[in-house]
Amino acid sequence: MKILHVIPNLIKGGAQRLVIDICNELSKKESLECKILVLSTSHNEFQYCSSSLDIIYCNLSFKLSIFKKNQIHIDSYENFITEFKPDIIHSHLYFSELVCHENPRSNIKYISHLHSNRNLFKKKKVFDFFLKKNIYEFFEKKRLLKKYINSNKKFISISSDTYEFFSKEMPQNTFDLVSLPNAINLSRFKSLSNPIILNKIRLITVGALVANKNQMFLIDVVRYIKKNNYNIHLNIIGDGPERKKIQNRILELKLTENIKLSGNLDLIEDELKQADFYVHSALHEAFGLVILEAMASRLAVVTLNGRGNNDIIDNGINGFILNEKNFKIFGDIIIKLFSNTADYKKIVKKGYESALKYDITIYVNKLLKIYKS
Repeated sequence: MKILHVIPNLIKGGAQRLVIDICNELSKKESLECKILVLSTSHNEFQYCSSSLDIIYCNLSFKLSIFKKNQIHIDSYENFITEFKPDIIHSHLYFSELVCHENPRSNIKYISHLHSNRNLFKKKKVFDFFLKKNIYEFFEKKRLLKKYINSNKKFISISSDTYEFFSKEMPQNTFDLVSLPNAINLSRFKSLSNPIILNKIRLITVGALVANKNQMFLIDVVRYIKKNNYNIHLNIIGDGPERKKIQNRILELKLTENIKLSGNLDLIEDELKQADFYVHSALHEAFGLVILEAMASRLAVVTLNGRGNNDIIDNGINGFILNEKNFKIFGDIIIKLFSNTADYKKIVKKGYESALKYDITIYVNKLLKIYKS
């Protein structure tokens, strides 16, 4: 079987990380040939864990227009498909959807990986059409649905929330949807963390510095815990357009000794081992791979409810998930766990046991059944 995974880029992100982990696992199967096609220039932020993979870079352009002629130049992609002759084309993220389904081929099975609840697919109401953006999305969705109908394909949702969204928003007669929750390479995270330091609360969070990830909320959590006379430190891993705003807020509240902006890092498992709590503040989270990584690293997880992470967290059992965006309640949970070692260890143990169910080896075996079905 020849399998091609197509993704717009290999910058740091959950979808990109999953593709790398999937293909590393598939490459161990003797009866398979797996390649990754990246629809951009040769920039790979996962070089530290993808050196053994067959990665091809294919720079192209794809621009749709309602009133003008579409600008679609994907000959390099089409030529590669003709040469490689894949049995499966597995596309990730929206730009890949457009390119992979522009000229679907009857002898290829297509898999669309639904990494998020795309607003483009949300059904439009009459008053929505007063906005130019919504008119564009309506025609773009209609165009892509026609391409889907002409493809031999399945869709994979990564969480219950994503499954419910697409079940509601997509036409049922053209939509073969299966659920396959994300997974991680457990071997990277299973070593024991450092024991909790009784005089210091060590927090860590990982994610792009964008508005949705809501790291500003965690700054308020740190300030609240510090005001309650606890020695507190937060390590923020990631980068993005909100960095300056976050940095200014840290300076304004005089928390430079308590919060570190570490930027993008390759081996986050090394950083996770230096913490006791993983905190997550995303307003919407399609799944939450990093939450699993934290559980596998034996950290106690406290998170806001981003809907997709509901599948992972059993509130009060293997972690804490809050519907209310209240930094005081969030901080009090951390303080209570920090002050009660027995409760902390129970949460960590249950979290670790939950993470074991999401191993990439088990995941890829399920994925292969989908390919063959």
